[in-house]
Amino acid sequence: MSAKDLSIEIKQFVKTKKRVSRNLKKIRRPWLPLQSNSELAQSGGAEIMKLLTNEHVSDFPAPVFVGRQPESPQLALPKKNWPGITLTRMTNVRVLGNCNFIIRDGKAIHPDIYTPERDRSPIEMYGRARMDEQFKRIKISVGLTHGHLPVAVNLCDQTPYNYAHWLTEVLPKLALIEDIPELCDAPILVDHGLAENLLESIEALTGPGRKIIMVDRYDNICVDTLYNISPTSYCPHEFRDFFKTNQRGFQFFFSDVALNKLRDSLRRRYSKYANCRPRSIYLKRTTLWAYNDRNIINIDDIENIIDDFSIETINVSGMSIAHQARIFMNAKLIVAPTGAALANMIFAPPGCRIIVMAASYHGATYDYFNQIAHILGHQLQFVIGPQAEDNRYHMNRNYSIDPADLKQALSQSIPRRVQEVQTGVQRSSRAA
Repeated sequence: MSAKDLSIEIKQFVKTKKRVSRNLKKIRRPWLPLQSNSELAQSGGAEIMKLLTNEHVSDFPAPVFVGRQPESPQLALPKKNWPGITLTRMTNVRVLGNCNFIIRDGKAIHPDIYTPERDRSPIEMYGRARMDEQFKRIKISVGLTHGHLPVAVNLCDQTPYNYAHWLTEVLPKLALIEDIPELCDAPILVDHGLAENLLESIEALTGPGRKIIMVDRYDNICVDTLYNISPTSYCPHEFRDFFKTNQRGFQFFFSDVALNKLRDSLRRRYSKYANCRPRSIYLKRTTLWAYNDRNIINIDDIENIIDDFSIETINVSGMSIAHQARIFMNAKLIVAPTGAALANMIFAPPGCRIIVMAASYHGATYDYFNQIAHILGHQLQFVIGPQAEDNRYHMNRNYSIDPADLKQALSQSIPRRVQEVQTGVQRSSRAA
C-alpha cells in the first residue's frame, strides 16, 4: 500500500475511532467471557448435531488474467480443512441482530471459526462492543429486547445485506436444514432491513407461509430453544493488526458441499427455467444500487465491445430472485465488473465461463470470486486495469479496462464459429 493510501486509511480510522470512543464510554455493561460454540457444547450447555463432516478442500488454483497482469503476485491457495458444519441446540439465549454473538448465561457465544485476537467484528467497528486486551471478554451495548419465543432457527448474521455474502454465508444454512422435520415449522430469525429479493430467497427454500421474525441491528430477542447453524462461509470483517502491518491478508473460507447444496436446492426450486436456450450475459453495474463506486471509467468503449459480440445486457438491480434464477440457470458466459451480482453464478450450470473486470492496484486480491467459481465448477478469468488517482480508499476507486484485453478474453471464451454467427446476425440486423 502506498503512503498516500495509508494516509487516507489512517484518517478514516481516526475518525471512526473517535466515534467509537464516544460510544464506548456509554457502555456500562458487564464483561462477558467469550465462549466458542464447541466449548459451549463441551461444557454441557448445548447439543450439537453434525450437518456436514470435516471437508478436505482441494487446492484453489491461482486466478487467471488475460492481458494486463496484477501488481501483486497471485498464487494458488493451499488446501484447507473446513471444520465441518454443525446444528447446535441451545436453551435460554438472547439472539442479537446483525451480529454473530449469542448471549447465554452471561457469556458471549461465537462461531468456532471466528478468532477474537485476529478478527475485528462489525459490532466493534461501529462502537457497540469492546474487547479486553487478552481477547477473552467482551462488553456489548445491547439494544432493546423484542419479545420472547419458545423456539426459533437463527439466520441473523454480521454481514447479511450484501447479496454475495447472503448467498454464501446465510442462505446455505437454510438449505442444509430443509430436510430436518422438527425444524420445518420453527420461526426463522433474520436481520431487519433485508432486501425483498433476499426475503424471497428464504421462501424459495422453505415454501410460502413460513414465519419470519426480523431483529433490529444489535437489539435482541429471547428464545427458549434456539437452533443455530455454524458458518457455511466466512470472511473476516476486518483484521486487528491492519494498521500495524499495512497488510490486510484477506482470508476467505467456503464450504464447497454447502454451496453446491444451495445450488442444487435453488436449481430444483426453479427447475422450470432450466433447459432453455444458452445465454451469454453481460451484467451492467448500476451506480445507484452499488454500495461502492468502483466504476469503469471507459464503460462506453467496453459496452460497445459487448454489443459487437452480441452479448445480452442485463441489469439485476431490484430484480426478484426468481427472475435472476431464470436468467442465470442457462448461462454459458457471464461478463461483469466485480461486484455482488457475480454471486448469481451459483444458479449457472457447471462449466459456465466467467469474465470479471476489476481494478489493478498493489495488494489487490482476486481470490473471493475465484474460489466460489472453482467450487461451483466454473471457468473464471480476470481482465484488470489501472485505477484513477483520487482521494478515495483504494479498494473503491474507479478504474479503466483496456478494450483489447476484453476482446482477447471474449475471443478465448466464445468459440470462433459462434463468434462468426453472432457477428453475421448483428451485421444483418444493422443493415436492415
